[in-house]
Amino acid sequence: SEALFHRALDAGITTFDCANVYAGGRSEELLGRFAGPHRDDLVLTTKAYFPTGQGPNDRGSSRLHLIRAVEASLKRLQTDHLDVMLLNTCDLETLQLGEALEALSKAQQAGKVRFPGYSGDNQAIQFAIAHDNVFAIECLVHQYGRDFVGELQLIFFQFTVLESLGEVRPTPISENVVAAGRVTTH
Repeated sequence: SEALFHRALDAGITTFDCANVYAGGRSEELLGRFAGPHRDDLVLTTKAYFPTGQGPNDRGSSRLHLIRAVEASLKRLQTDHLDVMLLNTCDLETLQLGEALEALSKAQQAGKVRFPGYSGDNQAIQFAIAHDNVFAIECLVHQYGRDFVGELQLIFFQFTVLESLGEVRPTPISENVVAAGRVTTH
C-alpha cells in the first residue's frame, strides 16, 4: 500500500479520503504513516458516524462520539488537523438538532478540523448544503438515476461556485455522468 500511495503522489493525487471505520481504523493509521513527510502538500479527509466499538457513545452523531472520533482520527493520521471531517450519513432530523454540526464546528474553531462537512445520500444533504458551517459535501448519486444526477450536479455547481462549498466525489470517475458508460468498475 505504501508503493501505491507514492504512485498516487507521483501522478499528482494530493487528496486522500478515508473513514474511521475503514479496516477498523487501520486505513487512517497507514495513511498517517505514509503522509508524514508530505503532510503539508496533502488534503486528508475522513468521516465518522458508524460504530467503532460496543458502547452507546461509540457510534452515531452525538457530540461525544464526534469529538472522540476527531481526536482518534488525528492520532491515527499522525497530524494536528484534519483538512476535511465529514459527518457520515445521518438523517435530516438528527442534522436539524444541530448537535452534530456544532461538534464539528467546535473542532474547526479549535483548529482540529479545517472544513467540516457532510457525507450522505438522503434529504439531509439539502439541509447540509444550506448550513453555514458545512464546507464540504460528499454524495453518491448513482442510485438516483440520470435525471436526478444532472439536477444534483447543477445544484452542486451553483453551491460550489456561489457559496465556496467543496464537493468530494467518492468515486469520481465511475459515477460521473460524463464517464457513465465509458468506464467500468469490474
